[in-house]
Amino acid sequence: MASLSSLFKFHSKFPRLLLIDEETTVTLLKATGRGEEHVLRMAGREGPLCGLVAMEGAVKCTTGGLKWNIEDGNYVLGFGGEGIVSSSNEFVLGREVRVTCDGSLAWTTHLRNEESENKGEKL
Repeated sequence: MASLSSLFKFHSKFPRLLLIDEETTVTLLKATGRGEEHVLRMAGREGPLCGLVAMEGAVKCTTGGLKWNIEDGNYVLGFGGEGIVSSSNEFVLGREVRVTCDGSLAWTTHLRNEESENKGEKL
């Protein structure tokens, strides 16, 4: 939780602050409430598994480039009955993902390991 808190604390000091461990990346999509669009270009070993998690209450959003897009802007992401949690989605490798949101979201991606890529395994 301290790492997620650091995303909020230091996001304005860097163009993109990214938390990374052996299997996952997390970055903050910060919005000021004006329906800001974020264009995400996945690099290297990210994906295809991904998720969007609301970090500050309920967040309305739309997405493009995901297997299960949120298209009509009426979905709300949030915890505890305030909306849905989109933690198990996928994006098409090599394509950009577009997220428009009116609040802060954590964008998570799975990291493929070298063994999986060398064996040609699909996640």
